[in-house]
Amino acid sequence: MPDPGDFASWCSAAVQVRDEVSIQDDPGFEVARQCARIWRDLVAAGRPSRRALDPTRLGPALLPWVTLIDVLDEGGDYLWRLSGEEAVNTMGQRLAGRRLSRIEAEMRAGEAIAFRSTLDRVVESQEPVFYEMRNLTLSRRQRQTCGGLFPLWTDDAPQPHPDCIFSGFETRRTRED
Repeated sequence: MPDPGDFASWCSAAVQVRDEVSIQDDPGFEVARQCARIWRDLVAAGRPSRRALDPTRLGPALLPWVTLIDVLDEGGDYLWRLSGEEAVNTMGQRLAGRRLSRIEAEMRAGEAIAFRSTLDRVVESQEPVFYEMRNLTLSRRQRQTCGGLFPLWTDDAPQPHPDCIFSGFETRRTRED
């Protein structure tokens, strides 16, 4: 039986940005490295587009860890378009169809989603961002989440900012309580 993530813990978890060189030998970043290879293949064919992202290329091993996040208002808000089952388990909630601004509005005063700044960084840089964060499960076990966020654009669209973020990540338990 999976031990789902505690959503409040995921929301408040500090995000450590990692450079691509530092993740090359880290086993926690295997999914992110595979997603990076797929994204780089898209870049080789031109501006990486969401239409070119082929789910069959991701395959059954990656799909549970993948999310697609729409970028709204040039990064003013985000909408989870798709969340794989392991993403749902990690975050502790099914976010598909939900806006980040709505999730933030439902939070208690003073709480914020630390992950927003990482999404903003992808939009502003228009480059992949690799990250690591630690959050708790509902049974209070600590988890390490390692992932990558990759910008995508609509085919032939003139917008300067990406309109979608493709994310691949994985989690592992870091200690038993």
